[in-house]
Amino acid sequence: MDARIVNPESNSDRKHLLEMVLPKHCLLSAIAFTVMCAASSVRAQWASDSVTNTPVCTAAGLQDRPAMCSDDSNGAIIAWEDARATGYRIYAQRLNASGHALWTANGIQLSSGSADQRNPILASDGRGGAYVVWEDYRNASNGIDLYAQHITSAGVLAYGSAGAAVCKDPRDQDHAAITSDGFGNCYVAWEDNRATLYTTQPDIYMNRLTPAGVQWTTDGLAISTQQGPQRRVQLCEDGFGGCYLAWQSSEVIPEAIFAQHVDSNGTLHWQQSAGGLNVFQASSGTENSSDVSICRDGNYLLLAWEMTDISAVNQQDIYANRVSASGSKYFYTPVAITGPWLGNQTNPRIFSDDSLEGGQWDVPGMMVLFDNDYGFVPPSVDLVRAFSDGSTDSAGFYQISYTNSSATGFKAVPVSPGSVLTAWDDSRGDTTVFAQRVDRDLRHYFPSMVSRSTWGLPLCHRTTASKQIVLAPRANGAIAAWTDYRNGNADIYAQLVFQDGTLPIELASFTLTAPQSGEVDVAWETANEQACAGFEIERREIGSTDSNNYTLVASYETSPGLRSSGNSNVPRYYLYRDRTAEPSIYEYRLVEISLDGSRTAFAPKLINAGQTMQAGTWELGNNRPNPFTASTEIPFTLATSAILHLTIYDVAGRAIVTPIEDKLFPAGTGQLTLNAGELGTSSGTFLVRMTAMDPETGMVLWQSTRPLLRSRLH
Repeated sequence: MDARIVNPESNSDRKHLLEMVLPKHCLLSAIAFTVMCAASSVRAQWASDSVTNTPVCTAAGLQDRPAMCSDDSNGAIIAWEDARATGYRIYAQRLNASGHALWTANGIQLSSGSADQRNPILASDGRGGAYVVWEDYRNASNGIDLYAQHITSAGVLAYGSAGAAVCKDPRDQDHAAITSDGFGNCYVAWEDNRATLYTTQPDIYMNRLTPAGVQWTTDGLAISTQQGPQRRVQLCEDGFGGCYLAWQSSEVIPEAIFAQHVDSNGTLHWQQSAGGLNVFQASSGTENSSDVSICRDGNYLLLAWEMTDISAVNQQDIYANRVSASGSKYFYTPVAITGPWLGNQTNPRIFSDDSLEGGQWDVPGMMVLFDNDYGFVPPSVDLVRAFSDGSTDSAGFYQISYTNSSATGFKAVPVSPGSVLTAWDDSRGDTTVFAQRVDRDLRHYFPSMVSRSTWGLPLCHRTTASKQIVLAPRANGAIAAWTDYRNGNADIYAQLVFQDGTLPIELASFTLTAPQSGEVDVAWETANEQACAGFEIERREIGSTDSNNYTLVASYETSPGLRSSGNSNVPRYYLYRDRTAEPSIYEYRLVEISLDGSRTAFAPKLINAGQTMQAGTWELGNNRPNPFTASTEIPFTLATSAILHLTIYDVAGRAIVTPIEDKLFPAGTGQLTLNAGELGTSSGTFLVRMTAMDPETGMVLWQSTRPLLRSRLH
């Protein structure tokens, strides 16, 4: 059987599934389970208004400079500078899909020591945890160093209490950037001043982090050590385990944009002897290029940057290009995103528009967001779309924010193909955080509240200051976090923002696993479906070709398990096993087909179909804390993707509660938050039983029982 759908709210579906996969005597002890919950319960946990919001850390002292990444389960991990005691330390917290804090209240300190730790950055480890890197002053006589911590999904410090040195070479290492590699590891790059007595001539170095620690040399791999300063490096994964880098270089005059392609072994693939690929250098000595933004688009790298003409009145404009994995520039002349517009256009952020222009071109176009300052009106956040041939949309630029006051410090993340959600610091009457969703057709999704002067959706609307917004994407929207002064000192708050509701379904989860080489399990959950006919699964190979075309793997028209019931307001779970994959790396994406024939593609995910799944660990861990009074966390590890059942029993064997059931969970680690109220008024010893079943055959793979102790009520 290649595809299956289960509706957990249907008694007939549940009975049919259980009778199909289990003997009668097992029906009470094996039902399905996953981390995702229905959208109705997710919405209920997050603050529902822009005044309350969700506190992340409200400890004494200053909490500042938040950074954030997805936890790959529709939640987020947030790290920040914290001065609750003497000096600055780095703390982190994980919010689950419901908005609950999973780690110690007000966060976990990531590294011991008495020296300052500043400017955290982080990237997902793909297993519910994160790699966090910061500037560290513990060896202050030698300058600023970079240290890292790997914090697991359960909040364990995998690199020890002190963290691990990414680079502690004498003199400063700072202005770091980070990216996940898509396969559980990450890359860090930085400006490095080891070759000079001063901080005016930095080079670019990098290192690789894995669950086992810092993988490459103790002080990093040299990427560019050319003459003149190399600054403001940016990173993104390449889709097959390596990464792309880009930075501004003064090795040539005028300053240029350089790039490099590095694999997981640390091999440089683009013009190593020349310090990297010269992506763009202006012909005039007065036109310097800087502030580059990059992202991967299938088998291509997209780049956008500022070009500043110091001799002109309108000094700063935005340009862009596309580079293949082999280092070939797609456009001989870069795309003039803003060209010689009035005012200054700065701070570009580039995304694919995820369209192939009706088959005319073999690559999609680009969307570039930027700050726009005309000089005679308040600054705004704007968007320009460029097509595959390098031409820009005839509508010109699109104003994402347009207010009577400033919109600054914007961040943006893709939330679906051809669609971007952005948030910014907005001072319309007070200091607030506003958001907007825009797409390649220049539509804005969050309606104006009164007029054009109030475009956007308020995420934080208070009379106290909010600043330093960060964003993390999730399946049906994004999570925003920021520094917040509502309590006097600086704290960290967060808010969930959903997509606007025009999508015919709400996707709650989308996971890929490879049970064996050349096979891929594609599983997803919908929180609700409206006028939905069914789904198609598409994939494209990464790394072996420059083609960006997706091919059809399966369709609801030929696979009954991909068909929808049309309308549903309860969670529904789908699983399809693709046996046509070659041992290679692929990007899979899900496409929803409405009853009227319209198509909605969701954000893709990577999988290495050539890696045979190794025999992993099955474990149901001891709950923490144990005993407990208010709530406790039950950790577990799955060797493969599985359908699970978890029930709490009293010592007499009576089932007290089944906290989560009838859901699919991918291989890896996870945890369940159990609130004491779910056990009623009883105290004493309970038993936790978890059973895992094969998603395809229904066979029982593993079962375990653990004691759980609840403290007596006072």
